[in-house]
Amino acid sequence: METQSNYLSSDIRYYIVVQAEAGFRYEDIIDMVKENYGKDIVKGTISKLRTKFKKEGTLEEKPKRGRHCKKSDESTAMIIEAVQKNPKLNACAIAKDPKLNPEGPEHLGSRQMTRLLNTHGLFDTTYVLEKIPQQAMDIRVAFATNAIEQRWDWTSIIFSDEADLFPDHPAKLLHFRSEREERDDVDSDDKGKSDPRKVKVWGTISIHGVGTLVRYERNLDSLVYRSHLETYLLKDFPLLRGTKTRRGKYTLHLGSAMVHTGDEVKKWFEENRVHIIKWPSYSPDINPIEKVWKFIKKELSKSNTTLATADQTWNKIRTIWYNQVPLMLEELYSSLPSRMQTLISIDGKRIS
Repeated sequence: METQSNYLSSDIRYYIVVQAEAGFRYEDIIDMVKENYGKDIVKGTISKLRTKFKKEGTLEEKPKRGRHCKKSDESTAMIIEAVQKNPKLNACAIAKDPKLNPEGPEHLGSRQMTRLLNTHGLFDTTYVLEKIPQQAMDIRVAFATNAIEQRWDWTSIIFSDEADLFPDHPAKLLHFRSEREERDDVDSDDKGKSDPRKVKVWGTISIHGVGTLVRYERNLDSLVYRSHLETYLLKDFPLLRGTKTRRGKYTLHLGSAMVHTGDEVKKWFEENRVHIIKWPSYSPDINPIEKVWKFIKKELSKSNTTLATADQTWNKIRTIWYNQVPLMLEELYSSLPSRMQTLISIDGKRIS
C-alpha cells in the first residue's frame, strides 16, 4: 500500500507508462520521474503500472476501503480555507493542529486528511518545475536552431556556473498543495537554505576535464564573480583569451543570471578578449554543467547521514568533482547536438 510520501498521482503514473511504452530503459525512467516530479520510484513500480494498464486499460486507483473522514461541512471548510491561505501546509501538520483537527491525529490522521483534501481538489504537488513562458520557449528554439545551422563545435565551449550543494536527500522537497492546473506555479527556491552543511561553489568544465572548483561564503555578486574569473578562469583555460585580431580557441558559456552580465564583468571580458555565448533563460535542461551539479547532489545524498558539517561536505564535493565528474564529460558534450534537435522538435518545451 502506498503511503503519503511515495504517492504517485495519475499524471505521474501515465507519464511512467508512456515513457516505458516509448522504449526508454527503466533506469532512465527512474531518473526522468525524479527530475520532473521529485519522486523516487523503483523498477518494480514501472512493471506494476504497465501490467495494470494492460489488464485494466486505466491507471486510476480503485476506491480504498477504510475509515471515512468524519468532518462536518463547517470543519472541512475551515481546513480548505487554511490550505488555500497557506499552500505549504501539509496533511500531517493539519492533523496535528488542534484548531483544525480538535479531535487529534488519533481520530483523524494525516492519511485521512490527505483523502479529504484530495476529494476537494487540493493535491500535494511536492515539487514541480516552473512553467516556461512562451516567449522563452521561442528563444530556446531560436538558440537551438542557430547552433545547428552554424554547426557549433561544442567541444570548444567552456561551461561555468555556480551552485548551492548540500547532502540533504533529494526527496526532501517543498510540499505545495494546489489544484492540478496550478502545478506549474510551484516555487521550491527555499529548498536547502537552512541546511548548515550547505556549500556554495563555482566551477568550470570542458571536454578535456574540470577547472578549479572554488568555494565561497557570501552571496555571489559581480565583484566576487569577477574575482573568480581573474584568479582561476584564464589560469585553467588560457586559450580562452583572444587577441586584437582573433578570438581565443575556446568560448565561454555565460548563464542568464544578472551577476554574469554586470558592468564590471563585461569590462573584464572585453579587456581579456574572452568570447562568450549567452545561454537562454529557463534552460538548465540543455546545460551540461547543470547535469554535473545534479550528479554531485545525488552522490552527496548517499552520505547524508555521515556528513555533519559544511567542511565535510566540501571535502566530499571536491572528491567527486576531481575524480568522478571528469569521467562523465565526454558523454555530456556528445549529447548536446541531439538535445538541440530535441528542443526544436518539442517547440522549446522542457526536455525530460
